[in-house]
Parts: sequence; structure tokens; C-alpha cells
Amino acid sequence: MYNLKNIIKNLKQNKKIFIIGAAIVDIIIKIDKLPLSGEDITATSSSKSVGGCAFNVADVLDKLKLQFDLMIPIGKGIYSNIVKTEMQKKNYNINIIEGNIDNGYCLSIVENNGERTFITIPGIETKMQEAFFNKYNIQDYDFIYISGYEAEGENGNVLLNILKKKKLSAKVIFDTGPRVSFIDKSIIKELLKQNTILTINEQEAIKITQNDNIVEAIKQINFLTQEPVIITLGKDGAILLNENKKIEKISGFTVSVKDTIGAGDAHTGGIIAGLACNLPLDKSVYLANKIASIVVSKSGAATAPSIDELI
Repeated sequence: MYNLKNIIKNLKQNKKIFIIGAAIVDIIIKIDKLPLSGEDITATSSSKSVGGCAFNVADVLDKLKLQFDLMIPIGKGIYSNIVKTEMQKKNYNINIIEGNIDNGYCLSIVENNGERTFITIPGIETKMQEAFFNKYNIQDYDFIYISGYEAEGENGNVLLNILKKKKLSAKVIFDTGPRVSFIDKSIIKELLKQNTILTINEQEAIKITQNDNIVEAIKQINFLTQEPVIITLGKDGAILLNENKKIEKISGFTVSVKDTIGAGDAHTGGIIAGLACNLPLDKSVYLANKIASIVVSKSGAATAPSIDELI
């Protein structure tokens, strides 16, 4: 049994974190259920907020009062202005990219059961260039986060070239996300060789391994990465293959789900927080489970809990 108060008390950072990825605008539409093709339905409510995988991960670390560097590109346009304003409020470092490409936005359709469906219109975050990283020394960082959303297409090659410059001891925390099938297989293969800790959900693990036995799937992934693997199981917590190749089940938390937007990102942020503070991996995953459970009990993206909410 884990003591959450002790885990929080021991969050004393001694590792450097680099977060690479996207901040986009989430337009959240709540409906009873997804319509069939050709149907006409009305929404029960709508709202707008800044989200995106990297932004959501940063939100977790920010709420836990941990330090990190961000490489989130900000373009030019309506959505870029919204992203820039929100990041300035949080005192995040700003990376303005010259040109006329806006940041992306996402229609986040939330059903009554809390499940979300995303329709994403990509932006500057899918147009990465190595020059975006010129003001960062990749050798400085101990943990580097990337998302599968930014590994598609030419972005994958750019990220891979950046990661190959990291120090040998640095770990990559890779959350493939639901777009894993759209990432070039050769890119995934190379990304998994970068001292990569993979954190994914059950459906994504099956897509990668083509194996619906979750225990065998986690072993297959570990064979590719030679690093710990975390597979999230929603309210049932997570399954972990640790540094000693031992498989552990880390318990979850039952809550009333409002929506699952950003839950996977928040879980990844919790893992990074624990590891950057030298917590054992199992305790880091337990912390991540708790953080994700609070996120799904709220509406919208970037809803990570404060320290007071956790304890």
C-alpha cells in the first residue's frame, strides 16, 4: 500500500526535464452520444481551453511546483494568440516561430459517459524544424518527453535527430497516443531505441504489438526498448514492467468521470514528476494514477490537481 502524502513529501527534484510537443486550442462540445452518419443532433454545452499533449504534461509539473523547459512552437493566427496568452499567464517560456502558420485546434466531442472523440486540425506543431531547438542544449536534460502526435510524418525524423544528440544517460518518455498507427514504423523502431520508457494505454499496446494479451504485449515492448514499460488501464490503474523485468499491477482510483480529455497526458506528467525526483517507478506510477483520476473527474484539458488537492 502506498502513502500518497509521503510520496508528495518526497517530491524533491534533482533531474532536469525537457518537454517537446504541442499546445493547441480545445473546443469542447458535450453531447449525449456520437451521432450516426447523416444525423442531426444538438450539443448540451460547449467551451474553449488550451490543451495539447505537451501543455497538459507541463500543467502537471507546474502544479507540483517542479521545474522544466518547454519547446512548444507558437505560430501566427487566432489560435496561436490564444495559446500565447495562456502560456504567458503561466510564465512558461515562449517559442515564437516566424511565418503564417497558426497553432492547431481540436474539436473534443465528449459523450455522457465521459469518453472523448477528437477531430484535430493540425498547425505549427506538426511543422517542426531542428532550428526550433537552437536555444536549447539537449545534453542538459535527464528526462525528455515526446508525444506520438508530433512523431507523424517528417516531424518524426526531426524529433529523432534531436533525441540522438541527448546524453547517453538521458531517458525519453514516449507516449504514443491513439495516432500510433499513423507513425512510420521505422521511426517508431528508432524512437524506441533512445533509452525510451514507453507509457501507453491498453488499446495502443495492442496496436503496437498486435497482441491482445496485455502481459505478453508488455514483454514484447520491453524486448524492443530494454527499458521499463507502463500500460494504463483506466480506473483499474496500470500495469508496469519495471527495471528488473518484474511485472507489477499498480492500483487505480474509482471516481465519477466527467471527461477523459488529457488524462493520458496527465498520467505521463505524473510519471515524469516522480522520476525527476528520484522516486521509485512504482511510486511514480501510483502518483500518476492519482493525478489522472482527478483529471477525469473534471471537465476540459490542463486540469491537473494542485498539491493540496492530491493530499
